[in-house]
Amino acid sequence: MIHNVFESSFPSARRELLDRFVGKKVMNMIRYSWWNGEASAANCEIEKEDVFSLTVGPLCIEFESDLSIGFSSHVEISSITFWAETIDGEENPDLMKNDNELFPVEAADDEYSKVYFKNLVGHSITKYEIIKLETTNPLQWDHPREVGLIFYFSNGSQLVLAHQLTTVVPDDFTVLRWDQVSKEVYPQLYKMSEFWN
Repeated sequence: MIHNVFESSFPSARRELLDRFVGKKVMNMIRYSWWNGEASAANCEIEKEDVFSLTVGPLCIEFESDLSIGFSSHVEISSITFWAETIDGEENPDLMKNDNELFPVEAADDEYSKVYFKNLVGHSITKYEIIKLETTNPLQWDHPREVGLIFYFSNGSQLVLAHQLTTVVPDDFTVLRWDQVSKEVYPQLYKMSEFWN
């Protein structure tokens, strides 16, 4: 076991871990919010059904075979970040589920999530793509700028783990459908080796 898989990193720096998701079935997705569902809706000024997607806090995706991964983002590298929560029979010493200050909101929650996210659970990830942001800000030139991690699912749906890709809420990290990505940033987005058309 390489213990640095428990430390957060941006996607392209840990591709060997990303590759382990491909073909794996998603058993659960849990947003660990700073507030409970009702307070999240009020504090983020969003509808209750958008809490899973738009609240403040990291995400945990639980896969089959006792693999679970945490996701968030970091403004100092302008990127999505991720780390292992459980892997190969070992646990992260700082498991999110053991943090009493975080409130779990599951993708399947009937009140605080949308059916779109609920319907991803039980399906496998078929591939992923890393999305980068072109920038004219010299303070970001040496940042990875991996602002989106897209998971493609066996049911044809997509999940976008996003860093500053929506203006609906001020927080940096969100869990989105493609149609929630702010159209203003589209011209600045590109895949790791291929510009968008």
